[in-house]
Amino acid sequence: MEKFNRLNSNIALLLKVFALRLFPVKSFAQDGFQQKFTKRCTLFAIMLLSLISAYAHDFEENGIYYDKVGDGSCVEVVVGMTSTRGGGWEHHYLEGDVVIPARTSSGYKVIGIAESANCRVSSISLPETLLYIESGAFFHALLTELYIPKSVTSIEPGAFISCSRLEKIEVDKGNTVYDSRENSNAIIRTADNALVVGCVNTIIPNSIRSIEYKAFKGNSAIKKW
Repeated sequence: MEKFNRLNSNIALLLKVFALRLFPVKSFAQDGFQQKFTKRCTLFAIMLLSLISAYAHDFEENGIYYDKVGDGSCVEVVVGMTSTRGGGWEHHYLEGDVVIPARTSSGYKVIGIAESANCRVSSISLPETLLYIESGAFFHALLTELYIPKSVTSIEPGAFISCSRLEKIEVDKGNTVYDSRENSNAIIRTADNALVVGCVNTIIPNSIRSIEYKAFKGNSAIKKW
């Protein structure tokens, strides 16, 4: 994501500045070097972690976390936990019934659902401005129904992995990339007749030519396949 590219560039620059400030060449010739080195390493780590935490997400409105994408006029939503650059997890996932707005109150257009983990959303209303859903976006969600707007043009493999409670899937009939033909309770990529997301009640149409990897992955409600 573009946010991470900005993060990496800024960290690289600050690393150079901090290194010069915290570890000047002359310090190696001074007494008590080991003690000074340890203290300065600790200070360096604290500053670096503070910088990383500040970049966790761009902003929050009504309990929903957003990250700016593209030219900065659009945003993507985080619905589950996300990993920190320090290797931990940020536990600010959404829960219950969630309505994602087409625009934030500050005017940003919502176009994507970002990768996350351990989603606890039980129902989701997706906006007509939505363009993409990343892998793992609804990992382990408690969804029972799913409606994909006509605006969505990209659903990455594993976007709805381990959604074992999912029983009904419908794609808007105006969507030109995906469909849920013949009441199949599935998301099908129209161009190549590939089933990309299924559920416990999916009926595979005869027109399907392939079933994508992770289409049913982690769905414990399916007893036999």
